[in-house]
Amino acid sequence: MKRSDVINFIIFLIIGLIVLASVIIFVVPQTMKIISSQQNLSNISNNALNQTFSNISNISIK
Repeated sequence: MKRSDVINFIIFLIIGLIVLASVIIFVVPQTMKIISSQQNLSNISNNALNQTFSNISNISIK
């Protein structure tokens, strides 16, 4: 391998690491937001289901 090949490889490696780091920095927070919003939605739907079932059981008990 020539010296210029080694330098090119190192530059390519550094650029790749920078791209990877920027992707991680941008993608991870978005993923966290999506996960938390899905959890909120499931909590809302679970609450609605619980409310509905408790209403039904109250009506049937009366």
